[in-house]
Amino acid sequence: MNKVKRDITKRLRFNAEQAAQLGLYLEEKDMGFTQLIHALIKHELNKKCWPYVINFSESYLAEHAVVQPCQLQKRRGKKNTAGRPVPQADPKLLFALGRIGTNVNQLARSLNYLCLQHTSVIEQFSFIDCIDRLERIHSDLHQYLPSLPIYSVTEEQSQRRKARAIALSEKEGR
Repeated sequence: MNKVKRDITKRLRFNAEQAAQLGLYLEEKDMGFTQLIHALIKHELNKKCWPYVINFSESYLAEHAVVQPCQLQKRRGKKNTAGRPVPQADPKLLFALGRIGTNVNQLARSLNYLCLQHTSVIEQFSFIDCIDRLERIHSDLHQYLPSLPIYSVTEEQSQRRKARAIALSEKEGR
């Protein structure tokens, strides 16, 4: 094998403890510092799937136990892996759904924020307005996607849920 002259020098600095540990390791493995550095660099570049690295032989790596040979993982392409074409959708529908999704995210963010606040902030929040806004979002969704079931709560169901929520909050408050 024809060796290429190495004329570029890089320097590493070690403290006394690191130098002693490195010296013991190199003596134990019976190898030179340059060999170790070259093996580590090639191993790291192979691990990152660097295409321009010639691999050390597995026997060399096993013999010197510097690094274990790694299996390169196959990278997945950025193409449609489902095997079917991407469905076409009306841009107006996508815009409307995006607007509705933004509203839902804003409500969720507000409710999460409220959960972390003190009771005085929670008492100021209007859950009725929140439910009203959610009902408007549901009706907007129903307008664009008529296959959604219409969700409504009877007065009796509302009263039962309210009583259950009050009972739970009183139970937790004690």
